Amino acid sequence: MTAQVLVWALLGLAVALVLTCSVRLLVAGDDYARLHLMAPVTSVAGPLVGLAIAVRNGFGLATATALLTVALLVLAGAAVQGAMGRLVAAHRDGQRR
Repeated sequence: MTAQVLVWALLGLAVALVLTCSVRLLVAGDDYARLHLMAPVTSVAGPLVGLAIAVRNGFGLATATALLTVALLVLAGAAVQGAMGRLVAAHRDGQRR
């Protein structure tokens, strides 16, 4: 029962974070602000979901696969955000790459 409550709490936090970032993304005017609003989704909400999966399933192959996927999401999210930041900067400067 306690594990189930923890799973729902973790998932609730992840959903609340994604919804908050989504709503703020709609009203954000600057491209850099939009990029910064993507960061919590990949670096916080993803691991919260992965942790919820780990608590729900326990130790096993499915949990290891989910945690590996979350780790790749966190690493790839940072790389994509950096590349998008450079693309926005190049677009503002009028350069084409």
